[in-house]
Amino acid sequence: MRYFQLLYDYENDSDYIYCEGENEKAIEKELLYRSEMIQKWEENTTFIYDINDGHIISDYIANSLIIPMISEGCYNIFQERIIDSVQFLPVLIEEKNTNKKNNAYILNVLSVIEGAIDFEKSVFDIFKVEEIEITSFRKHVLKADIISGTHIFRLKEDPLAIFVSEQIKDLIDNSMLKGFDYLEVSLQ
Repeated sequence: MRYFQLLYDYENDSDYIYCEGENEKAIEKELLYRSEMIQKWEENTTFIYDINDGHIISDYIANSLIIPMISEGCYNIFQERIIDSVQFLPVLIEEKNTNKKNNAYILNVLSVIEGAIDFEKSVFDIFKVEEIEITSFRKHVLKADIISGTHIFRLKEDPLAIFVSEQIKDLIDNSMLKGFDYLEVSLQ
């Protein structure tokens, strides 16, 4: 099976909306990177967009917090197939001129795999910010035996990236969902 890093499609987003968190401090995005079930969630969390800047609500929604957000249509497709690996956190997206609201969801990916990166074959840089050491990957090479059978996950060593199996990529593509892009990862 092939695997891909899930990305936002910047190449085709000229008419897609861009949402800004109404109260960004209320969303503890660090919780999302820990990949733990979030028990307390403010269901009226709202993101604002301006129809003059983009009028198409893509299925993978760009936002100021740079967290994975999906449309209600995408949620309806995903929730039937990947419910065990993901927590769907409801949010509202509101057009700032008309106050029209739509439902959307933040993806909290719960599956975290440790030890799946082949550090000898991956390409990455390590740098320090204050006393914190950060690893920035340019190319992931993953160990096939460790990720086998997993369809959506994060890596303990790179908690910002989301990876999907070919099965999830095909589900997205065959459902004609907009806003998704992928980078195939090498397997060892």
